Amino acid sequence: MTIPAPDDDLYAVLGVPHVAPHMVIRDAHRRIIRESHPDLVGDSTATERTVRANAAWAVLKDPVRRAAYDRRRASRDAGPSTAADDGSGSDGQVPSWGPGGVRPVSVAQLREAAARESAYSVIGRTQRAAFSAASRRIGAGIVLVGTIVLLLVALR
Repeated sequence: MTIPAPDDDLYAVLGVPHVAPHMVIRDAHRRIIRESHPDLVGDSTATERTVRANAAWAVLKDPVRRAAYDRRRASRDAGPSTAADDGSGSDGQVPSWGPGGVRPVSVAQLREAAARESAYSVIGRTQRAAFSAASRRIGAGIVLVGTIVLLLVALR
């Protein structure tokens, strides 16, 4: 199974023009999957075609990743650049790696991001604690009402 190479045209993998709207790209991906899904067809070329279609769809379904791919594709079609390629793309953003655009981060970066989120602030912790206490009270009330109903039914 092979994932499209960086120089593969993802639009050609799905058989759509590069100006195709999202719905056309989605329909092309679904058509390819219906025609060549390994569980339905069962040969190795179908498996490879499905993997390539899924990899192309993973990039083209996300507007941000599609725009980044289009920029890379345009610069590749324009020819070699004289600027040094640091792998960060033309807009200075960090590229994404792996399926779904997941990129490796350190624990320190995760802690820093969590500290910026309001849910992890002091106020967020207080709100979570209040929500948990209210949930426990409601749960206890439901259990109490259920027990009373069962006792009333059993005594009749």
